[in-house]
Amino acid sequence: LLPVRLENELNSMTLPECETVVDVDVVVVDDGAMNRILLVRMLQSLGVTCEAYENGKQAMENLTGANGRFVRCRLVLMDKEMPVMDGYAATQALRQSRFFRGHIIGITGNALDSQVSEFLSFGVEEVITKPVKKERIETLLHQYGLTKQSNRNERI
Repeated sequence: LLPVRLENELNSMTLPECETVVDVDVVVVDDGAMNRILLVRMLQSLGVTCEAYENGKQAMENLTGANGRFVRCRLVLMDKEMPVMDGYAATQALRQSRFFRGHIIGITGNALDSQVSEFLSFGVEEVITKPVKKERIETLLHQYGLTKQSNRNERI
């Protein structure tokens, strides 16, 4: 049910005035180059399209069209601690945007209950810990309607 509702929301939403609109399944936001590379390769091996950014500001600008380029996606994997703009601020900015309608999953190396609760309070839907396992990514993709089967039948 949720993916169909999200699909309808994405297709009917007002787009920002941008020179370029790009559709991807997942956006990875992490300041660690190796983390970005590993997550992107993992996602691509599972048959999803993705883009990656090294901080929350880059993600927020692309996912809201603030830089003249608008990236629509269904799922964001957002690191918590990054320079320039951290995952808290980026998540909050995305949730306040009238153009972003995807899901945001927090990623952190710190699994303390208080930090997880704080990240959730800023608008992520759930928090997963590093190192991220491929099985966990597969579960998330299935949960949010981004399995290989749904990709063939439900393009944005």
